[in-house]
Amino acid sequence: MRWDLLCYSKKDGGLGFRDFNIFNNALLAKQAWRLLTNEQSLVARLLKARYFPHCSFLSSSLGSLPSFSWRSIWGAKETLGRGVRWRIGNGKSVDIWKEKWLPTPTSFKVTSPRQILNEGALVSDLIDAEKKEWRKSLVNSIFLPHEAAIICQIPLSNRLPDDRPMWHYHPKGFFTVRSAYLMEMDTLRRQRSDITGEGSSGDGNAVGAFVWSQPVPNKVKHFVWRAVKGILPTIVSLTRRHISVDLICPMCRQDEETIIHVLKVCPVACLTW
Repeated sequence: MRWDLLCYSKKDGGLGFRDFNIFNNALLAKQAWRLLTNEQSLVARLLKARYFPHCSFLSSSLGSLPSFSWRSIWGAKETLGRGVRWRIGNGKSVDIWKEKWLPTPTSFKVTSPRQILNEGALVSDLIDAEKKEWRKSLVNSIFLPHEAAIICQIPLSNRLPDDRPMWHYHPKGFFTVRSAYLMEMDTLRRQRSDITGEGSSGDGNAVGAFVWSQPVPNKVKHFVWRAVKGILPTIVSLTRRHISVDLICPMCRQDEETIIHVLKVCPVACLTW
C-alpha cells in the first residue's frame, strides 16, 4: 500500500502516519501567518520592504533573487490562503466581491451575481453603523437566498472594530499547525478521490473506521484492516507484485488463494475460524 495512503487518518482508511512534506509546509505556513497578522514585527517589516512593499503577503510574488527563507515561507502562501478569511469588524477593509469573508469553506467568496452595488463596494455598505447590525433588506436584495442567510448570521461587534484576518479551521480563528495539516490532508484526499476514486469515504473506509474502534488487541485490528484493504500477503496478492507462484491454495488445493478464500472459503480455514 502506498505511503501517501497510509498517511490518511484511520477514519479515512489509513494508519494516521504523518506526511512530513505536508507537515513541513504547515510549519512554514505558521511563519507566513505571523507575517500576515504581525506586520510590525522586525522580520515582517524587513521582508515586506524587500519583497512586497506595495501589497499584502497573500498578494505577493516570489520576486527576483529570493533568499532561501523567503522562498520557503512564500511557498506556504497557498496553504495559508486556503484557510484564511476576513473576520468582519466594521467592513471598511473588505471588498464584497473580491475578498474572502464568508464562512463557507469552499471558497469563502461571494458567488451571487453582481447587482445594485458596483465593483469595489465594501462590506461596510451592508452594515448599519448606528444600529450595529446588517442591513437585511439590502442584503436580501443583492445576494442569493442561501448567501444572504449566511451573511445575516455573521455576528457583529457593538464596537465595530477593524477587520482582521482569521483562520477558518480553528474555533477562535487562530492559526495552528495541526489544523493546517489536517486541512491539507483533507484537501489532498478529496482531490485524489475526485480524480481516481482513491481515498474516498466509501464502505471500505467505514468498515476500517469500525475496526479501529473495537475493543480488541491492536494486532487483531491491524490484521482485519489489512484484510479490508486487500493487502494480506496471499498468493494472489503476491502475483500482483510480479512474484511467480502457484495460485492454488497449498492447504486445500481446491481454489486460488485469495483473501476471501483464506478467511472464509478454505475448508482448513473454516475449521480454524
